[in-house]
Amino acid sequence: MNDALPPQPCPKCSATLAYVRREGQLLEVCTGCRGVWFDPGELTLLIEVYRKIDDGAGTPSGVTCPRCQGELVELPFPGTQVLVDRCPGCQGIWLDGGELEALKAALQDVAARADDSAEEPVVGRRALALIADAELAAQRRAVCPKCKAGLWYLRRDGNTVEQCSACGGTWLDAGELTAAIAVYRRVDSRHGAPTGAACLRDGEELREVEFPGTQVRIDVCPACAGVWLDQGELDALRAAVQHLVPPERDLGERARELALEAPPAEVRGCPRCGGAVAPAPLRGVAVERCGGCGGTWLDAGLLSICLGVSRKLRVRDGQETTRLCLRCPRQPLVELTYPGTDVPIDLCPDCRSTWLDAGRLEALVEATPGAGASG
Repeated sequence: MNDALPPQPCPKCSATLAYVRREGQLLEVCTGCRGVWFDPGELTLLIEVYRKIDDGAGTPSGVTCPRCQGELVELPFPGTQVLVDRCPGCQGIWLDGGELEALKAALQDVAARADDSAEEPVVGRRALALIADAELAAQRRAVCPKCKAGLWYLRRDGNTVEQCSACGGTWLDAGELTAAIAVYRRVDSRHGAPTGAACLRDGEELREVEFPGTQVRIDVCPACAGVWLDQGELDALRAAVQHLVPPERDLGERARELALEAPPAEVRGCPRCGGAVAPAPLRGVAVERCGGCGGTWLDAGLLSICLGVSRKLRVRDGQETTRLCLRCPRQPLVELTYPGTDVPIDLCPDCRSTWLDAGRLEALVEATPGAGASG
């Protein structure tokens, strides 16, 4: 997917980033200061060691992310004294010139111990598996409906949205626009102007309409109610509806209430029985429940919130099913056992959402130490 990206300026010295192949990966290296940019997962593949990084422990660096324009934070790479710059939004990592070599040297003993460990696969085998996962994710990643560049998953206002790496446009699934601007308006796309751009989810042609009560035009899918916003349109919408938001109310709380009050969007049916799936409050978050079989759909990150704990879910440990993701077009879910329990769950290998058959959330709460801490 990196081949589709236009040349980017270095976040440190503003020289041009050039594509360089290194150990089988296409990386972006600064032609001036020799720093290196790593998209999510790429550094893990290159150093053959996985470490969870806590962005909250970092300090603002004053450097702008070349992907999503957020501010990078500086922090030590876990288990070392090597300082790296990481983006809390897109999870990319910037290494200054020489830091990659310093990081590899600092982690040599970790890799050696992993090779000798009976509990972990050897580093080489683990690296190959990670590369296979990364290649599969690249094949399945959606492309921009406007300019066909790659889309990146980013956290925006508590939601995981998809932003174009080139033109800066943003895709929001049904209900996410309401959460982003804290205002609900019913949008009728049936009589909108055809755009020639296809919906990311179901391939329907997007329709251009005016968001009610504003002069901002947005692109809406008439089938799934997803929304495409060109660069700058989200800010324009927020400014146009600002007078409608009570100043004394917390925007996040208001957005969650509005999302629950809004009529359920027309979405793909239940992965298990094909029944209707509708928004429902559960343990303090907005999930989607099937009215037929009682199963629960949780978007990326919501399972961890519901349980009050987080576990690393490995797609390669699961078995592909015939059930399809509600969000990603034609993407089969993978069934695996939630770590530390014997409870099966279904995971989307692309958007990382999860499906739980009826009763499995309760089984997970009972089987997972610390679960329920979030209330």
